[in-house]
Amino acid sequence: MTNGGEQFQQVQRGMSWSSRLFMIFWTAITIIMIAIAVMMYVSLVPHFFLIGWIMLIVVSVLVACGIALIVTFTIAQASIWWNRRNLIVAGEVVAYRRSDGSFEHLSAVHVSAGLLPQVRSNEDEGDEQPEPRESDDATIIELYNRGLTLQSVAQATGATYYRCQKVVAQAKKRGLAS
Repeated sequence: MTNGGEQFQQVQRGMSWSSRLFMIFWTAITIIMIAIAVMMYVSLVPHFFLIGWIMLIVVSVLVACGIALIVTFTIAQASIWWNRRNLIVAGEVVAYRRSDGSFEHLSAVHVSAGLLPQVRSNEDEGDEQPEPRESDDATIIELYNRGLTLQSVAQATGATYYRCQKVVAQAKKRGLAS
């Protein structure tokens, strides 16, 4: 017994005052926490039946959510596999096998979707529009004076909106349009 007591005295001599205070503080905190836990346990003993039912409901809801998540994931994965069953991927080239056995080159469709449609240009047409004929100007002024809007006049005559606007402005200067 003296051997154990000597070791304890050597440990105590080796500890500083701050270490001793630290150990005493945490020992007191531990005793207080154990006392609180025992008091809570004793006070909750009459309610163990209700707490058990509540925990059963909580666990049941968690299990139901887990089952729903697993079923949803399985269905989603199966639908992905079902949709990709006819898809052939080789590097960056992707093709789709149709039900009649032919193939559709999806990579080419994807690349062509990014291209702008080619616009045909007539090289013999110049940038300038041909000079309007006097009868066209008279038609534009006449339709405008009947109460049509410039956009309606442009659609009716086949002229551009800008041209109709220009003709009507000149006619207003000359007093021909109202």
